[in-house]
This record gives sequence, structure tokens and C-alpha cells, in this order.
Amino acid sequence: MVDDLRPILREDDGRERFILTDKQRRCYVWDEWDGCLLWVRHVELETLETWEEKVDFILGGLDCLEVEPVYRDKHPADDPDLEKLRNTFPQHRI
Repeated sequence: MVDDLRPILREDDGRERFILTDKQRRCYVWDEWDGCLLWVRHVELETLETWEEKVDFILGGLDCLEVEPVYRDKHPADDPDLEKLRNTFPQHRI
């Protein structure tokens, strides 16, 4: 479960796509077509300080963002092997 999920940016180009954040300042993408909440797993996002920088990073990489699906009972950022997960070839990209 993701606590305090809120939108940062809404894209409306014939479909709805949102960039969201949570109380830990993690970033997510949600697209109405697939309906899956995806955590943007790039460690570079954690080094960026402003929301403008984070949004620019996400929008600039929308064709190749490394993401992980978030499930009701499992968040990939809480995985004890998070560094290993980040260093593996991503199964999911948007």
C-alpha cells in the first residue's frame, strides 16, 4: 500500500497519465490504459532536489523509464534486495 499518494502532473493527450508522489517522495507513473501503478526505480531521482527536476527526468525518459509495479501488499522499494533489483535488467519499462 502506498501512503499519501498525490498527483504532481497530469498528462492528457487522449488518455490520462499521471506522475505521482508519496510521503517518502518516491515517484510513480499511472496510465489509464494499463491501470497499473508503477514505481520509477531510478536511483538518480533520489539525488534530484526539486519536483521540477524530477518531473523533467521522468518526462525526458518516458520511452525508457525503468519501473516496477506496485501491488497492494508489496512495494518494490521495501524489498530487502533493493540494490540488487536496481542493478538487474528491468523487466518493466515505459
